[in-house]
Amino acid sequence: MLTVTVPGKFERRVRQLAVESGHPPERYIQFVMNAGLEAMEEAQEARAISRKIEQGKESTCSSEELRAELGLDD
Repeated sequence: MLTVTVPGKFERRVRQLAVESGHPPERYIQFVMNAGLEAMEEAQEARAISRKIEQGKESTCSSEELRAELGLDD
């Protein structure tokens, strides 16, 4: 388990949402953390793919090439 200290302004906002919705504050904290972690993981994956492209280990194609390959030019 992690313990995190957050600024008072953030805590007040979370507690206000909890009061208004009737859900526990932890629900909002978990939602925000999950969304943030997903965004960070996606960014990390994008950086890894970018490195592979730069190293020539991953190929790319233009949108025109992709449309032709998928038969969308018709």
